[in-house]
Amino acid sequence: MAETMAVYDSGIVETEKQVPMLANNFEEELNKMISMAGTIELTEEQKAILYAPVDDDLIEIRPDGRIYLPWMEYVSRLKQTFGLGWQAIPQGMPKFQGNHIYWGYYLVIQGKFAGFSIGEQEYQPKNYGMSYGDAVEGAKSNALMRLCKGVGIGLELWQPSFIKRWKAKYAETYYDQKKQKDLWRRKDVIEQESKDITQVDEQQAKEQAKNEFLEKLRVALSKITTLKKLDDTYEKAKPVYDQSVLINSINAMYASKKKQLMLELLATQTDFSAFQVDAYLKQAGDIGTLIAEVIAGNMDAILEFKNNMTEFINVPTEPEEQPQEEIERELAFEGRESE
Repeated sequence: MAETMAVYDSGIVETEKQVPMLANNFEEELNKMISMAGTIELTEEQKAILYAPVDDDLIEIRPDGRIYLPWMEYVSRLKQTFGLGWQAIPQGMPKFQGNHIYWGYYLVIQGKFAGFSIGEQEYQPKNYGMSYGDAVEGAKSNALMRLCKGVGIGLELWQPSFIKRWKAKYAETYYDQKKQKDLWRRKDVIEQESKDITQVDEQQAKEQAKNEFLEKLRVALSKITTLKKLDDTYEKAKPVYDQSVLINSINAMYASKKKQLMLELLATQTDFSAFQVDAYLKQAGDIGTLIAEVIAGNMDAILEFKNNMTEFINVPTEPEEQPQEEIERELAFEGRESE
């Protein structure tokens, strides 16, 4: 697979090397535009947009310490200034030399030549994290950045005093164990990572606290043996429970314990198993009043409940109707046996 991808990428590169430059008629048009180079006139509003100071928060820093402005910020500045009245036009197809891709671009603004720059991007065919197309786009973005520098956008990014001030305020060095050397990064990167870790830790602590509370409640409920004590316990803690985010889980645990105690009590009163009582209650419908009387110890209610349970358990099961084909086969077999 790796060899196939390497061959495919090298094939693209060789193909790109053979693609001719743009047609001569474009070169002729470009020569006409060059004569108008430097004649673009800007309004005061356009100047304010084009040459506005770069927002410190938009600046990024490479591991080697060089600061830069992401390419989309340059595009945004051009769009705000000229709308769609600008275009970066490639000089033929990209070139691949050594382990770098080079691509020349002309900047045309309002139909006039405004600059030429060559963008570059490192490309390793065996680096599957960056395809040839990704590398070509990188060269294009680099060319655009250089073209905008030529126009005068963000010139402070190349001013030593500005670079020193920005790095002192927004960047820091750290030792990279894998590369065994000092590298640069924005301070807020590590701050955000620490914040994310803190948030995760806090969330995990909250979840642990919730689980510990529910486990303690489960143990406490397991020690309650009467319905009255269960109800008293709930009513006493209800004001606190109502304010808890775990109210649904709490109520579910109490409901489960209440059902368990009820089944055990009904089973004791009627001499049946809790399983049999549960099966009966699932088909008995609304008999809440009868259940309450049984739990209260009403002997008439207990007798009625026992009779209902007995009828439910002793209901004979109707035999399944035997298919006619099986009956005929059995009769035929019996007839052969008697012969």
